[in-house]
Amino acid sequence: MNHAAASTSRSRLGLLAPFTVVISCGLLAYIAVVDPLGPGDQRCQRANVQPCVDALGADVKIHYHQDPAIVADLCGDLRSNACALRTFNFSSARCDVHILSDTAHHVLEHELNHCRGWDHAGDTTEAYEAPWHLNRDAWVVRGAYR
Repeated sequence: MNHAAASTSRSRLGLLAPFTVVISCGLLAYIAVVDPLGPGDQRCQRANVQPCVDALGADVKIHYHQDPAIVADLCGDLRSNACALRTFNFSSARCDVHILSDTAHHVLEHELNHCRGWDHAGDTTEAYEAPWHLNRDAWVVRGAYR
């Protein structure tokens, strides 16, 4: 590329830079200010036993297992009787729930709420029973664009 062409390319890029910054800042402001499910602080009460609003629209598959070792291996924790494994991007979301066959129904509801985009703050009974928060990363990547 000769010097005149390089100079022209740089000047065109220079003209686009302010627009790129404005658009980027606008998108970030939208994500930071707009509440995904309406006004107020988004929390789901009693998420350990009842459904929360579905913020992801994930394709959910439930896999029942007889062997606790399989669930522990899939979930990455020897104490687990169930887990939800979420994957998502701008165009799709998938959630695989792995659960022992003899597990109580409220545990399945707990995992389905993870599939809906909600999380608890910690792995204690108190954290499960406290209000859950919307997983902002999941919403930004998936929920805001569906």
